[in-house]
Amino acid sequence: MEMISLSPLELNSSNNIRRTIPRPPHLRPPDYEDKYDFFTVFYDCFESADAGWQIFVGPPLLNLEPIVLPELIAAFHCGGSVDAFLSHLICCTQLRLKTKETRAPLQPGIFRQDHINIQPNESHLFRGRKVLLTKSKDNDLRWIRDWVDFFARKHEADAVLFYDNASTKYGTTEIHETISSVLGIVVAVVVSWPYKFGPVGSEVYGGPQGLPWDSDYCQYGILEHARHRFLSHAEAVVNADIDELVLTKEKESVFALVNRSDAGYLCYPGFWIEGVTESARRERRHFDFVHRFAAPPEYSELKWTVAPRRCPPQAQWRVHEIGGMQPDPLSSAVSFRHFRALSTSWKYPRGEINRPNEQDYVRDEELASWMEGPGLPKQDHFASPLTAGQEAGDDAFVVGSNAMQKPAQSEPVDSTWRQMGRLIGRLFGNR
Repeated sequence: MEMISLSPLELNSSNNIRRTIPRPPHLRPPDYEDKYDFFTVFYDCFESADAGWQIFVGPPLLNLEPIVLPELIAAFHCGGSVDAFLSHLICCTQLRLKTKETRAPLQPGIFRQDHINIQPNESHLFRGRKVLLTKSKDNDLRWIRDWVDFFARKHEADAVLFYDNASTKYGTTEIHETISSVLGIVVAVVVSWPYKFGPVGSEVYGGPQGLPWDSDYCQYGILEHARHRFLSHAEAVVNADIDELVLTKEKESVFALVNRSDAGYLCYPGFWIEGVTESARRERRHFDFVHRFAAPPEYSELKWTVAPRRCPPQAQWRVHEIGGMQPDPLSSAVSFRHFRALSTSWKYPRGEINRPNEQDYVRDEELASWMEGPGLPKQDHFASPLTAGQEAGDDAFVVGSNAMQKPAQSEPVDSTWRQMGRLIGRLFGNR
C-alpha cells in the first residue's frame, strides 16, 4: 500500500485570524459554527502534473486572501504576482505558484505550521486507468467492496481513488485491503482526508427551506485535489458515491461511452432506489434493493463521468457537474441508481426498511438485470422472506409493516429510458 501524505496549511488557533462565515445568522442552524471550517487555509500543496507549478488547493480564502497570498509568495521566493495565479472556484480556492522551491519556512504567528513541504504529483499511478472516484465516511466495508466489484465487472473499472473523510469504524489499511480484493482492480489509492465536511444545505431533503449549499467546502476540495494531483493522465473518471451504481442503456461500459463521445464528458441523472426488499437478511447490500416509488419517479441529482485530458484548464470538477464543460448528447444513454437504504444517515434518516407492494413501488427491471451475471450475488443466497412484522434470527433484519400482498408491478426498461430521455432533454436541450 503506497502511503499518501498531505501538506496542509492551517491558521494558528491562538490568534484572532479566522475565515469569515458566508451565511447570514438567520440561515445558520445551531450546529453551523461547530461544522464550519474556520482554520484550514489549504488542504494540500503539491507539484503540478507537468512539474511547472506548485498547486495549493483549499476552501475559499475569503477574508484570508490579503493575509495568506503575500506570505506564500514571499516564502517561495516568487517573482511577484506574475508567478502567482489564484482561482476563485465554487466552494474552493486554487493557488498556483511558479517556483522550484519544494520546502519553505513560514513566518511565526499566522499559521499552525512553521514550514510547508510540497508533495509530489501522483498522476503516474493512474495513467491510462479507468478510475472510480469517491469520498466516504464509515460506510460498511461490504458496501464498498460490492460497489467496486459492480464497476469492475460491469464497466471494466481497473482503478479506485478513495478519499476517507475521517472514518472511525476502520482505518485506511482496511479500506485499501477491501478495494484491492476485487478482481480487476490494478490500482487502489486511499487518501486520508481528515477535514471538516462543512455545514450542508437543506432544500433537497426537507427541514428548514432555503438553506444554501455554501459552506460544504470539503467535497469540492477533494474533487479539485483528485483532478490535479492524481488523475490528470487517467483515461476516464467516474464520480460516484458508494450508494450509487451507474447503468447504460445498452449495457456498454460508461468508460467506453465517454471515450467515444465528442465532448469527453457525460452528465446524467438517476432514480432513487427505495429501502424496500424481499430479502430477510439483517445486513443490507446493493443487490437486495430493486424497487423505486411507482409514481411520480423520484430523481436523484446529477453525477458525471469525464476524460480528464479533455477538460479545459478553467473547468472545475463539482459535485453534480463539471463547470465550464457542456455534457455530450450521449449522456442520454446513461443513468444511475441511488440506494436510499445504503447510508449511515449522516445527512438525514434513511434507515427504514419495508416490504414492496404494488400500490407504492415499482420494480426497476433494468437495475435487476444489471445485478445478474457470473460472479455476482445470487437471489438464492437470500434468507426466506418474512411476513410483515415477523422477527428474524441473527442473519436477518426485521422488516417494516408494509406487507407484500401481491408481487410488485414492474416497469418496462424502455419506459424507464423514455423518462430518462425526457429528463436529459430538459436538462441539456438534447432531444
